[in-house]
Amino acid sequence: MSLASHQTVFPVEIILIIVSYAAHSYVLSDRPWVASLCLLCHTARRTVIPVLYRVLDLGGTPISRPIETYSKGPLFAQHTRVLVARQANLGFAPLIPNIKVLVCSYEHFWAVHYYNRHRPEQVPRPKAVFLTTDFDTPQYPPPEFDFARALRGVTHLALPLSHDMDVLMEHLPSLHGLSHVLLEVLPQKWDDRLEGIVRELLERLPNLERVLCRIATWEVENAQIEVQARLSALGDERVAFDDDSSTSALTTVEDLFARDALDELAIWNSGRIVVD
Repeated sequence: MSLASHQTVFPVEIILIIVSYAAHSYVLSDRPWVASLCLLCHTARRTVIPVLYRVLDLGGTPISRPIETYSKGPLFAQHTRVLVARQANLGFAPLIPNIKVLVCSYEHFWAVHYYNRHRPEQVPRPKAVFLTTDFDTPQYPPPEFDFARALRGVTHLALPLSHDMDVLMEHLPSLHGLSHVLLEVLPQKWDDRLEGIVRELLERLPNLERVLCRIATWEVENAQIEVQARLSALGDERVAFDDDSSTSALTTVEDLFARDALDELAIWNSGRIVVD
């Protein structure tokens, strides 16, 4: 009997399932290796490319470089769904039209909307927005900036708890599409306003389904117990609390939200409902 008769030939479908699994498993830890899977065959390349380009994390990229780099990359425009801008300018975001999740600072968020206000087709319309800085910043938008219009189409919003939440609160009744809110409660911003802010979200957001509070960067003893007790006192089943201690090593909101964005909308369904 020849050796060839003992060889196992896998169907193409099974091979592609293995390739897809490998790409998803290692795209964050070993992108060059995942990219090498494209060399297997044309069909494997079609499987790997969407995985390879789904997340674009600009890191500390200089402001001018992304405009030149990514505007020439049709694969980004076609496949990128998660954009983590960090400190990069968002002027190039319209060149990536299919963004589903956007992670950026409040300054960059209002800037891309304000400076493109007369060109609505140039403004990205993600479903989820993670704002890595609060509204208490040195660079405020001009008075004519329309915050409610900028959030049009956004259903999931994440932001740090701030001493100055008026920018959001005054527009709550007009934010009909906003259904999920994540508040990252920071030690230096912690005060007695948490219950009032959550209560106002519950009462004034017309289609709110869930408010998730998290204290992932805290190392204060008994902080989880205190925050959970305050939220429980609200007595609303739409309020949830995430005490996942595995996030404590990520010390900045930017890093936390960048990690959360990899799973797109999943973070808003984490935690547990807290009701007395």
